[in-house]
Amino acid sequence: MGNISSTCDLCSRPATQSCNNCRVSLCRNCTSNHASGCSSRHHEIVPFGQDRGRRAYPRCIIHTHRVTEGHCHNCQIPVCMECVTGRHSGHVIETLEDVIATRREIIRIETDEIESILRNEAQQLSDIDQDIQRAKPNFVELGVQARDLRQQWHGEIDGIFDNLEYLIQTFRKYKLDTLNHYRSKIKCRNSNMAHIVQVNRELLGSSNVSEIYNYRPRLTDLRDVPQRPELKEPSLKTTFIQGTERKMEFGKFVNSLTMTSLLSMQDELYLSDLLAEPIVIAVISTQINNRHLCRLACVGSDRAWVCGQDKTITLVALEGSVRDTVISTCNDFPGDIQLNREGELVYSDVAHQRVNVVRNGNTEPLITTQDDSFPYNLCCTISGDILIGVGHRSANSHPKIVRYRGERRVMEIYKDEHGNPIFQGAHISVTENINGDIITTDANSKAVVALDNTGRVKFRYNQSPPGREMPFCPGKVVTDSVGRIIVADDNHCLHILDQNGRFLRCVDNCGLDRPSGLSLDSEGRLWVGSYHTGEIKVIKYKS
Repeated sequence: MGNISSTCDLCSRPATQSCNNCRVSLCRNCTSNHASGCSSRHHEIVPFGQDRGRRAYPRCIIHTHRVTEGHCHNCQIPVCMECVTGRHSGHVIETLEDVIATRREIIRIETDEIESILRNEAQQLSDIDQDIQRAKPNFVELGVQARDLRQQWHGEIDGIFDNLEYLIQTFRKYKLDTLNHYRSKIKCRNSNMAHIVQVNRELLGSSNVSEIYNYRPRLTDLRDVPQRPELKEPSLKTTFIQGTERKMEFGKFVNSLTMTSLLSMQDELYLSDLLAEPIVIAVISTQINNRHLCRLACVGSDRAWVCGQDKTITLVALEGSVRDTVISTCNDFPGDIQLNREGELVYSDVAHQRVNVVRNGNTEPLITTQDDSFPYNLCCTISGDILIGVGHRSANSHPKIVRYRGERRVMEIYKDEHGNPIFQGAHISVTENINGDIITTDANSKAVVALDNTGRVKFRYNQSPPGREMPFCPGKVVTDSVGRIIVADDNHCLHILDQNGRFLRCVDNCGLDRPSGLSLDSEGRLWVGSYHTGEIKVIKYKS
């Protein structure tokens, strides 16, 4: 025994004995103190070298030369024998071995339940995959049926079937997006739980008492399984009444095939999920209050790029932390900021007549406008094109919307079918709807102007906010997953329209203060920036 080099776990003297119950090495002086100090349990003292193996007990945080043997129930910390007779005298002391045994049991129970949840959610994932596989051909068949029906009806009602196919595709996109989003949530949870199980399994076999002691249960959060969306698939059926009247059944709707019927279906699509009272779920301070928040662009569900009236573009998180900062090339501040379909930050540099992209932390020129024109508001389309609201320094030139494909201009929109200017102001906000329409706001004419994909004006909207005396003053505009148009109004509210410009709802209960920035996150929530305060309000406006 004398040839074995080892020190006492409770002091620095040579070890001569070991406690099999507590798995510690002891010198002659510490053996009696160890047995009497933790008298709540039996201690099997054996000669050093004949023990059943040692455990890595943590050092005392007060007496760093000593190893902890007990756990103070009052203070909830590990303690050494010197602590027991000193500052923790009179406290309830448990053996660290008993505490670790209890923690191991908690870990075992939690791991078993997580594995059970994993098995259940694996079955849910399988069911979701089957639903998605069934949904795709079913919606294809719906499209085929719609095209067959079109041929049976004469050409004067082609527009009705255009709307019908649009509804089918919208329902298809809505269901697949909802199911894919739920599947992603479950997969993310499963990955997280699998990692927790792996770590817990390693922890159960570990002799590192500190790691086990510091374990914090996570099961409470994981028991809250996201509710699976229950979405019924619509079907398309037609009936003929006395050979003259044609009716159709689309999902739960039974309607005559008239424009009025399609409008009632659109009302169900546009109004069914709108909340009667939108809810502010978060308020984010961006520290831009003295620079006037002008623009924002959401990144995923929990971050957004924001800019005020200076060169800095900041990435802020939902909880308010700053995640990244870009210094733009602008002389003063960016005209607009957007994300392209690759998720890269794109901004307009008005003074240098450029649209730039930020890649891997570096700013690269993307588009340079010609002559005396300057880029202002932007829209990065799903096809990869960029729509730019272009102004001119010359008073004789008209503002326009220009579509760029790469660096090449492929379309300019500035005159209507009668040759008259469509826009009056240089600062034209622009976005693209899911049906291909180009939606713009013109602050000078105080109107929303919707154009089809050829540039033809479809409608103008300029209604004053309900219950307000001030005229409509539109700013930023976005469109959501079913084609609703959402417009920021300087009258401290938002207007929600359907894709045909019909007013649906006014969001005026959220304490908005001159909404200037407007964007939708991946969860379908509105992020609304206030020009004066620099705050962002995250608003849930639909179920």
